Amino acid sequence: MARAVTFTIDRSAFTAALRKYVPLSKRTPAEVCNRKAYFISRRALWYTPKADKYKIAEELGSLRRGRVKLATRTRYTRYGKTYEAPFVALILNARAKPGEGLYGARMAEAIKRFLQARMRSIGFLKSGFLGAIRTLAGYVRGTSGAPPVDRSVAANRTLGSAIPAQGDSWSASATIINTASSKHDEKGALLKYAGPALQQAFDEEALSTMEEVEKRLKKAADEAGIKHD
Repeated sequence: MARAVTFTIDRSAFTAALRKYVPLSKRTPAEVCNRKAYFISRRALWYTPKADKYKIAEELGSLRRGRVKLATRTRYTRYGKTYEAPFVALILNARAKPGEGLYGARMAEAIKRFLQARMRSIGFLKSGFLGAIRTLAGYVRGTSGAPPVDRSVAANRTLGSAIPAQGDSWSASATIINTASSKHDEKGALLKYAGPALQQAFDEEALSTMEEVEKRLKKAADEAGIKHD
């Protein structure tokens, strides 16, 4: 099972903007929360970086028409001699339990599966926001002004989820859940890449919300005949 990852997001600017926006909106607090959470999820998906297949090929190797081309690393024997070993093979045996290393045909098959998995993982982190987007979309009426959709993520890969806000309480809240975490993710890619993307999404939505607040206040002032700069 993948380890849970907790993001620490600064939502202060967004929360302040939301408090000014809600009284000016005709939507209920829950509707506003779900709409904003939907927009934030779309922004986070857009800003989460996608793995580079060329970099993967350069660092590990590639599969093309059944042929395997592997990147190697120089290793040293106890006698000071050197030899080139496939980097993927080194990774796989480093993960294996003592006495369970892979060799020969078993290693060749494991290398093939490893490279196939890495190529499939190109949009893995991004896909972690798809579940939230698809869930929240059902609670959003009209998507005018919505951030762009990143269509580079496979449509059949849906990870993550959302807990939509319910009721008309001013304490309504919506939850975005990204489950794109791997049990072999020693470097914490979800935290390293999706975390900053989510922070950027919150920051941009805060700015967008404040722009809408200013627009509505200006419109109300114009209708009331109040002069303003």
